[in-house]
Amino acid sequence: MKITLLRFFIIINFLFLKNVAFSQTLNWIKNISAGNSSTELSITSSSRDIDGNIYNIGTITGAADFNASASTTSLSSAINGKDLFIQKLDVYGNFIWAKKIGGASAQILGSKIKLYDNSLYIIGTFDSIVDFDPNTNVVNNIVNKGPVDAFVLKLDTSGVFDWVKRK
Repeated sequence: MKITLLRFFIIINFLFLKNVAFSQTLNWIKNISAGNSSTELSITSSSRDIDGNIYNIGTITGAADFNASASTTSLSSAINGKDLFIQKLDVYGNFIWAKKIGGASAQILGSKIKLYDNSLYIIGTFDSIVDFDPNTNVVNNIVNKGPVDAFVLKLDTSGVFDWVKRK
C-alpha cells in the first residue's frame, strides 16, 4: 500500500511539475558583439526597475559593441586593464545606454547592482587608479590604498555619476 501511494504521488508530482517547468517562453535574446577573439566579457549582476528596464554590470577586457541594433555603441577597456561596464536595456531588451568605468591599467570588478529610490548602487573591488565617473568629459579618480579596495558607486538611472565611496 505504501509503495502504491508513493508511486501515485510521484506520478502526480511529475505531471504537475512537468507542466510548470516546461511552460516558460523565450521573449527575446540580444547579442553583445566582441571586437575580436581576445575580448573577454562577463555579466556579473543584473537588476530591474519598476518599469521593467534591465541593468547589467560586468567586466570587459578588450572592445565590444553593446548595442544589438544597426547602431554601434562600442566600449573598450584600457590595455592590460579589466574595466566595469554598466548597460541599460528596456523591457523588450532594446538598448538604451552603456557606460564604462576604469583606469589606465586598473582591474575593476563589479559584483552586485541594486536599484533603490531611482538610483543604481554598484559594489565591487578595484586596484590602481580608477575614474569612477562614466561620463567622458569628467574625471573622478580614486587611488586604492591597499592591494585591492572595495567601492560603492551611486549613479542615477541615466548612468549619471552621483558619488563613490571607497571602503
